[in-house]
Amino acid sequence: SVSKNNFEKLDKYVGRKASETEFRELLENFFNNNGFLRRDIISHVINKIRDMRESLLDLNQFRFYSSSLLIIYEGQHFSDSEAAGSFESEDSMDCDSFNATMRSRKTSLAKIKIIDFANATMPGVFADDLVHEGPDAGFLLGLENLQDILESLYEDEPRVRKP
Repeated sequence: SVSKNNFEKLDKYVGRKASETEFRELLENFFNNNGFLRRDIISHVINKIRDMRESLLDLNQFRFYSSSLLIIYEGQHFSDSEAAGSFESEDSMDCDSFNATMRSRKTSLAKIKIIDFANATMPGVFADDLVHEGPDAGFLLGLENLQDILESLYEDEPRVRKP
C-alpha cells in the first residue's frame, strides 16, 4: 500500500485456494494503489499477456507444468513532470540520456515473466521424454482466463477504494 508505506505478502497457496471471485478480488487489490485501480498497468499487462500467448502458440511440444507468472510494476505513479523532477539531483545529464531514461520509464509500466521451470519440459532434452504435440493448451488456457479477468477489471466503473 502506497498510502501506508508497506507491503502485503501472500503466499502462493492463497491464489491456489481462491475461487474465481476471490481471485478477481486479489487481482483488484494487487492493482490498487492509494485507493485507485491502476487501469494503465492493467491495460499494459493485458497487452503483455496477449503477446505471451502469441509467442507460446509457436512453442510446439513445450509444457510449463507448475510454472507461475510473475507480474511486477512500480506502485508509485509518476507523472511526466514528477519523473523529470527526479533527475534534479544529477549534476548533469545530456538530452539523449534523459530521453532514453524517460522512454524506458514509459515503456516498462509492468513486467510479466514465466517463472518456476523445475517441471517444464521441452523437446529433445532426454531420449525417453514423452513427446507432446502442439503448444501447451493448459498454460494458454490459464493465460486466457487471467486476461479475461483483467479485462473485466479494466472495464468496471472506476471507483475509489480505501487503501
